[in-house]
Amino acid sequence: MEKSTKLALGVFIKLPIAGRVKTRLAATVGAEKAAALYSRMLELVISRTLLPLDAEQFQVVFLCDPFAPLADYRAKFSGPFTFKEQRGQDLGERLANAFTDLLQTHTGAIVIGSDCVDIEPQHINETAQHLKRGELVLGPATDGGYYLIATTQPHPELFQNVAWSTNQVLGTTLKRAAAKRLRVHQLPPLSDIDTAEDLSATLGER
Repeated sequence: MEKSTKLALGVFIKLPIAGRVKTRLAATVGAEKAAALYSRMLELVISRTLLPLDAEQFQVVFLCDPFAPLADYRAKFSGPFTFKEQRGQDLGERLANAFTDLLQTHTGAIVIGSDCVDIEPQHINETAQHLKRGELVLGPATDGGYYLIATTQPHPELFQNVAWSTNQVLGTTLKRAAAKRLRVHQLPPLSDIDTAEDLSATLGER
């Protein structure tokens, strides 16, 4: 099958249902408010990051948490998007499978989360330029993780036995990339929103 000339931009998302999203934030602000804030984050990412992108260059794919059927996601989010179910038991498996799936149909794939509201089209466009050079692209998060990862080839080793949700994620990924002799480009650091402190710093509220 001939691959698309567009880059796949996979976005990990969940439906904003109380008790199912932003559990670390919910521990401080409550499940209902955490779900409402997550819904706001999604709206910001869609309006500021996804919709302004060149549709001739990128195909946005919502990678949906399977706790809800794809029909519910399609009903919630309208736009030039396609929808796929996440596959895997943990985040590492889901990331590895996302790249395997996306790279079967596209020459390059970018994967982001939905809790970094500061990501802008310029970050995606910069990523695209470095993918043309065959580089692994990482967007470092200020908490020691990453808000974006992109490649033109599957590298499942990057996602195996990683201490997710810790400050070791980026460092572990860089070490593995070095061991595989991958050329790496890093984007500017940005903040994710996982806790009340993150919320205060990024959205200016508690």
